[in-house]
Parts: sequence; C-alpha cells; structure tokens
Amino acid sequence: MQMEFLNGYLEHFTYAGLFAILILAGMGVPFPEDLTIILSGYLAYKAVIHLPAVIPIAIVGVVLGDYLIYLTGKRFGKQVAKIWPFRRFLTSARQARVRWFFKHYGNGSIFIVRFLSGVRAAVHLSAGIGQMNPWKFLWMDGLAALVSVPIFAGIGYYFGERIDRIIEIVREVETGLLITAAVGLSALLVLIALYRRAQPS
Repeated sequence: MQMEFLNGYLEHFTYAGLFAILILAGMGVPFPEDLTIILSGYLAYKAVIHLPAVIPIAIVGVVLGDYLIYLTGKRFGKQVAKIWPFRRFLTSARQARVRWFFKHYGNGSIFIVRFLSGVRAAVHLSAGIGQMNPWKFLWMDGLAALVSVPIFAGIGYYFGERIDRIIEIVREVETGLLITAAVGLSALLVLIALYRRAQPS
C-alpha cells in the first residue's frame, strides 16, 4: 500500500514530490528513502521524469533532510530524546549504542549509516546531540549521498521492467544488513564488557 501511494505521489508531483519525501524521510518520518529513490529512477524509465534531473534533486533532498535532523539534535541536545516523534527511535539503549558507534568509527559513522536505512535518523540526530562539526557532517553525508543516490536511481531506471522484484530484493538486502550490523554491534559490546571484567581492578 505504501509503495503504491509513493508511486502515485511521485508520478503526480514528480520532482517537488521527490524532494519533499526525501527531506521528510531524512528527518525521521517513516518513508522508505532508498525505495523512493528507486521509484524515481523507475519513473525516469517510464519517461515521466528525467534521470539527469532526478539524481541532483535527490542528493540535495537527502542531505538537507539529514542535516535538518542533525541541526535539531545540535540545537536541543539531549532534551530532544523526550520530544515526540524523536523519542520513538532514540531510546536510551539506542543512544548508548550510537555513542559507542561514534567512539569507534568517528566521522565515518555518517558515511556508513547512509547504507543502513533503519538507523540513519538516530545516528544523525545523535551526531547533532554530540555536537559533531557541521562541516564534517555535511562532507561525510554528502559524499555518501553521491555514492548511494546514483546507485539506487540507476537500479530503478535500468531494471524498470522488473521493478517489483527489485524492490523485494532491496528490502531483503537492507533488512539483512541491518540485522548483521545489530548482531555485530551487540557481539562487540558483549566482548568489550567481558574484557573489562577480566581486567584486574
């Protein structure tokens, strides 16, 4: 149902609709960001819109949405975790995991989460709460968008005849990556805790 809505919405509002959806998705609204970009590529395949225009609009929309939620965290700090809708995905446990992620991967975390749809908003918000340098945030997020957006738009465009199957595959891959990341992170946290307990006090 959601995919049918997005397809109809993008077909009607085209570039402005794509831009708006990506900004909202970046700010944590539950729209499937990557699939939206794939659908925009599919509409280019159907000649409803043009691929050379889709890619820069999508890149700007993605980065702007990410930057707005980053600024929210930077402006309101930890208090933002008490505000709806942010509190629904920025639980205390998730905040702790995100802090650990930043501690071990630093600014590269922003690049990595561009390819992990389920945790983007939480990481970007936490980057703001942690007062990450805004230029470093924009650099890493923009670089990741320059890689991911053409890939997803190209998938929709070049595999338009098999769009339904492509969407299923992307969903499966994203779910698998998210589960792998969560399991890996949990395992590392357990190993660190065991290591610290083993150290003489």
